[in-house]
Amino acid sequence: MSTTREDAGGRYEIVVGKRLGGRSAAAFAGFEIADVPGDGTLLRSSEMDQAALHGILGRIRDLGIPLLSVRLLAEQIPGDRAPGSESAGGLGVRGSDRVASEAPSGEAE
Repeated sequence: MSTTREDAGGRYEIVVGKRLGGRSAAAFAGFEIADVPGDGTLLRSSEMDQAALHGILGRIRDLGIPLLSVRLLAEQIPGDRAPGSESAGGLGVRGSDRVASEAPSGEAE
């Protein structure tokens, strides 16, 4: 069985609908954590595989924290700023990292 890029994992950005206090934040050691506008929190992971991602999503569920989004970050060369890059809490979020679904070429949306 071959391993595809999808199976291998990557870096993820997870947004939850709650500000994390010290106790909740401790459950996500190793993540970059930043507040987002409103009452949300951005969690950015280091490299992790699919099993680790599912473990984190289970932890979010078990803590009763609302999950707003999960995004696989595209690989980026350090210092490279793509057009349309945005900054969320100084973390340099790229708006074009990964699209959840796209219409195949040549088909109307």
